[in-house]
Amino acid sequence: MSVFLFYDASALIKRYSIEIGTPAVNDLFANFSAKQRGCSVIGILEVLSILTRKRNDGRINNNLYQAAVYHLNQDFIQNPEVMITSIIDDDITQSLKIIPNYNINSSDALILATALRLKLTMAATNTKLVLCTSDKRLIRAGLQEQVVVFDPEVDSVQQFIN
Repeated sequence: MSVFLFYDASALIKRYSIEIGTPAVNDLFANFSAKQRGCSVIGILEVLSILTRKRNDGRINNNLYQAAVYHLNQDFIQNPEVMITSIIDDDITQSLKIIPNYNINSSDALILATALRLKLTMAATNTKLVLCTSDKRLIRAGLQEQVVVFDPEVDSVQQFIN
C-alpha cells in the first residue's frame, strides 16, 4: 500500500519556518516523493499568510521570508507532481456537519472534509491518506473520523517507512 501525505498549514509551515516538528516534516519530504504529497489551496494560502505575518512582526527577516516563499513555490505551487486540491461544494456541505460535531474552525473543517473525500478516492487505488497536522483539534477530529494522522511535533517518519 502506498502513502499519500495531505498537509494542513500547521504542519506545512514547519517546512518553511523553523518550529517544533520541522525535522519531522523535512524527513517526510526526504522520504516521500512530490507525487505522494498534497494540500488544499486554502492550506497554501494559510502558509503564505503565516509567513507574511512572521515577516511583518519581525520573527523572520525579509531574506528568510523571500527564501521561504521561493521554496513554497518550488515544493508546491509550481510543482506539477504535487496535488493541490480545490474546495468543492461537497466539502462545504460536509464541513457544516463537522464544525458542530468536533468544535473546529471552518478552515480546519474544510481540510478534514477534503481529506475524507480524498481518503475514499485513494482507497480505490490502495493508497493510504495520511493527514499531516499539528492542530490538536483537527488531530482529534481526524482520528474520530478514522483518518490516519501524522503530527510532526510528536510522530516519527519511521512509522511509515517499511
